[in-house]
Amino acid sequence: MPARASQNTGFTLVELLVAVTITAIVSGLIYGCVHGITLSTDTARDKIAEVRTARGVLWMIGSEISCSFADDERAFRGVDAGEESHDGDSVFFWTSSAFGTGGARGLTPIGYYFEDRALYKELDETTWKVIDEVGAFELFYYDGEEWLQAWSWQEKGSLPRAVKVSIQIDGEWFSTAFCPAVNGIYKI
Repeated sequence: MPARASQNTGFTLVELLVAVTITAIVSGLIYGCVHGITLSTDTARDKIAEVRTARGVLWMIGSEISCSFADDERAFRGVDAGEESHDGDSVFFWTSSAFGTGGARGLTPIGYYFEDRALYKELDETTWKVIDEVGAFELFYYDGEEWLQAWSWQEKGSLPRAVKVSIQIDGEWFSTAFCPAVNGIYKI
């Protein structure tokens, strides 16, 4: 009778369990890294979108303020929070650069105000929401010596030398200052 040679050509159960355990641990680590990177990427995209939105809103307001005009018939008026029916600061002025008018039309009355956690724009007796989820909207007016919380053309007889516009989105403040246009009554 021929003798059978005992040859182990397979893996034992313990070896298979060790291999499966190591594969599961490595897979879990890779998944954790990929998931963390995905979350970080999504957070960064959201933050970039927030910054772009804030910059776009500030640019739009600043462009319109930079082209503002005032005289006895067309006043520039900046109102501090609580002085009118709005929740926050507001500004009303005439501009030669009103976004949303479909082109150049001469001087256009425009206004911005904060209410119910949103920034609104008034243009041609129409109001629309510029941006939602705003924490605050603040305006300050520079008269050449100090920053003021309100401005009245009737009281000052001129445009402010600069207007600082600040908007808070998700707890972060975005600010910039703009100089209104020089017109026949106000000169720098």
